[in-house]
Amino acid sequence: MSGSVPRQAFQDLLADGLELEEQGELEAGLVFYSSAMERWNDPVERSALWQGIGRLQLRGCAFGDAEFALAQAVALTPEDPLALTHWGTSLQCLARHQDARDAFERAVAVDPACDKARLSLGLHYLLHGRFAEAWPHYRCRLPEIGIRVPDFLKPWDGLGRCA
Repeated sequence: MSGSVPRQAFQDLLADGLELEEQGELEAGLVFYSSAMERWNDPVERSALWQGIGRLQLRGCAFGDAEFALAQAVALTPEDPLALTHWGTSLQCLARHQDARDAFERAVAVDPACDKARLSLGLHYLLHGRFAEAWPHYRCRLPEIGIRVPDFLKPWDGLGRCA
C-alpha cells in the first residue's frame, strides 16, 4: 500500500504505535501493529511494524514471540541497525548469548554511530565480563550526554576511542 499512501500516513501510524508503547498498552499495541500489517507491503514499513510488535513482546516478557517478530524485521531489512539491535536483545533474553553478540556486532558494523546498537553491545560485553571491550561503547557516549569521565575510569581511555 505504500505506493498509494503518502509516506506521512505511515509516519503518523508509527507515531500512534509508539504512543501506545510508551503508555504501556501492550495488548492494544499488538492489535494496532498487527492490523496495520495488513495495509502495508513495503519491506521497510513492514519491518518497522514487526519491530513494534517485537518491542511490545519484549516488554511483556514474551521473549520467544519477540524473537520471532524481530527476526522477521531483520529478514526484511538486514542492514537496519535498530532491527538488529532489538533482535539481539530478544536473543539475549532467551540466553542465546553468542547469537545476541553477533546481532549487536552486526548492528554496530552497519552503523557505528547508532547509540542503541553501541550501548547494547557494550552492555552485552559487560554482562559477560569483557569490560575492556565494553568500555569504548560507553566511553563514546559520555560527553554526548554531558557526563565527564570520572578520574577512576581514565586508565581505561587508552583501550579504545570513538570512530
